[in-house]
Amino acid sequence: MKIFKKESSIILLLLLVCSFFFFFKLGSYKLIDVDEPRYAEAAREMLANSNWITPYFNYELRFDKPIFFYWLVMISFLFFGISEFAARFPSALLATALVLFTYYFGRTTVSRSFGLISSLILATSLEFIAMARMSITDMTLIFFVSATIYSAILATFSKSSFKKCWWWLAYLFCGIAVLTKGPLGIILTGIVLIPYLILTGKLKESLNPKFTIPGFIIFALAVIPWYYAIIAEHGRAFTDYFFIKHNISRFSGDFIQHQQPFYFYFAVIFIGFFPWAIYFIPIAIKEILNLCKHIVNSKVEFKKLNFALLKEADNKSKIITLSIMWFISMLALFSVSKAKLITYILPLFPAMSLLTGNMWNDFIQNNKNTKMINLSAKVFTAVCFIMGLIATFGLNLLLPRDEKLHVAHFNPIFIIIFMVIPIFMLFYLKKNHKIKAFITTIILMSVITSVAINNIVHIVYNSGQKDLINYITLSKSLPLFNNKLVTYNLTKPSIVFYSRHKIIDIPSIDKLTEILNNQNPILIAARNKDLNEIQANTKFYLVRKGARYSLISNINITSP
Repeated sequence: MKIFKKESSIILLLLLVCSFFFFFKLGSYKLIDVDEPRYAEAAREMLANSNWITPYFNYELRFDKPIFFYWLVMISFLFFGISEFAARFPSALLATALVLFTYYFGRTTVSRSFGLISSLILATSLEFIAMARMSITDMTLIFFVSATIYSAILATFSKSSFKKCWWWLAYLFCGIAVLTKGPLGIILTGIVLIPYLILTGKLKESLNPKFTIPGFIIFALAVIPWYYAIIAEHGRAFTDYFFIKHNISRFSGDFIQHQQPFYFYFAVIFIGFFPWAIYFIPIAIKEILNLCKHIVNSKVEFKKLNFALLKEADNKSKIITLSIMWFISMLALFSVSKAKLITYILPLFPAMSLLTGNMWNDFIQNNKNTKMINLSAKVFTAVCFIMGLIATFGLNLLLPRDEKLHVAHFNPIFIIIFMVIPIFMLFYLKKNHKIKAFITTIILMSVITSVAINNIVHIVYNSGQKDLINYITLSKSLPLFNNKLVTYNLTKPSIVFYSRHKIIDIPSIDKLTEILNNQNPILIAARNKDLNEIQANTKFYLVRKGARYSLISNINITSP
C-alpha cells in the first residue's frame, strides 16, 4: 500500500482527520453544563486575578482537581481570548498529539501500517471525539498517562543512546499526569507498566539508577513546586478536601456521587468505542485467552521469581500483551471504584485501539481474522439498522415531554448514516476491498460527527441552557438590576461563566421569600418545576419562561 510507505503523507492524513474531528467548528456552540463552564470559569477567574496557584470557581476556593489543566486553559485564553474555542483548544490539541504519538508508537514497535490503523481507530471512536471537543480534564489525563506508558515501552525497545531520554520522558509525563489528576496519574501508569516489565524481563532495566535517579528528579521538579505552594498556602483545607475526599473517598464509596454498578463500564465501552467496539470485543476475548494459555503452559520458576514469560517474544506479541494488560488492569480498577462516570474510562481507549488496530492490520496486510471481521461487520450493520430506526422514528417517543427533540427534518440523515453507509462496508468486504471497508467506517463517523456538531449540540443547548444565557443577557440590558442575577436551587456553572461575576444561589424557600418581599429589584433564575412551590409561598412576577428554566422578579417589568 503506497500510503504506508510515505511518512509525510501519513502525518498529513492524520492531521487532516484530527482537524475535522477535533477542531471543526470547535467554538461554534456554548460551553455545555456542567463541567465545561466550571473549568473555563475557574481558569478565567485565576487569569483575571493573576493567580497561577489556587483554583477558584464562582470566586470561591476549588480544590477538586490539581492545577495543570487550568494552566493550559489560561494560556489558551492569553493566546485566543476568552472564548469557547480557547477553552476547548487544549483538549483538541492534546487529542491530536495522542493520535500522532499512537501512530509513532505503533510504527516504531510493530509496523507503519499498524501505527496508522491504530491511530485512525483512536481518532474516530465516539467518546474520544467527544472528549477532544470538551473543556474538561479527561483528555489531558489520557494524553499524559498514555505518553508515560508509550515512552517507557519505547525505552525498553530502544537500543540506542536515546533509551535514557525515553525513560526520562516517561517520568516527566507521569509527573504532569499527577499534576493533572493527582495520585491517579501514578496508579494508572503503574498498574500497566509494572506487570508488563515483569513479564518481558525489563523490570531490572527500569530500576537502573542512571534512569531512575534523573527520572525521580524530573518527576519531583514537575510535581512538587505546585503541591508545595498550594499546601503552604491552604494547609489541611487542601489536603483533606483533595486527597481524602476527591481521591480516597471517591474510590471507596464514602463520597457518594456518581455511584454505578460494577458492570457499568461494559456498556460505556460498547457505546463510547463506537464504531469499533463490535470489532474490539471478539479480538479482545481471543487475545486474552491466548495470553492465559501462554501463561498456563509456560514453566514459571516461582522459586527463582522468574516471571519473564515474554522475554524472548517478538515485538508484536509484546505490544498485544501490553494492550491486554492495559485494558484489563484499568477496567478492573475503574469497575471496583464506587464512583463511576462515563469519562473515567477514556484512558482505556489507546489500548483498545491498539488491539483493534492489530486485528484490522492483520486482516488488510496478511489476510488474517477474515471470519472475525466479516461476522463483526454483519453484527455492526444490524446494530446500525436498529440505531437508525430508533433515531428516525422513535427518538421523540423515548424522550420526556419537556425534552422532546424536533428531529423530523433529520430523518433522511439518520437513514443515510445508520442504514446506508454500513451496507457499503459489507459490499466492500464481499468484494475483498479491505481498505475501502475500513475507510467506509471512518466516513460513517465523519457524517455522525458533522450531524452532531451542526445540529445535536445546538438542540441540546436550546432545550434549556439557552434560556439561562438569554436571562444573563437580559439582566445586563436592564440598568434597574445593575447586571445582577441570582438563582434559586439552580447551580449551573454556565451562569457563572457567561455572567462574569459571582452568582449567589438562594438555598431555601424561606430565604427566597424574604428576598422577593424585599424592595430592592432583583432577577432570579429558577427551574420551571419549582414555580408552583414559589407561588405557594410568595408573590412574584414572571419575566420569561423557557423550556426548563424561568426568570422571575419581585417587580413587574416588561422584558424586551
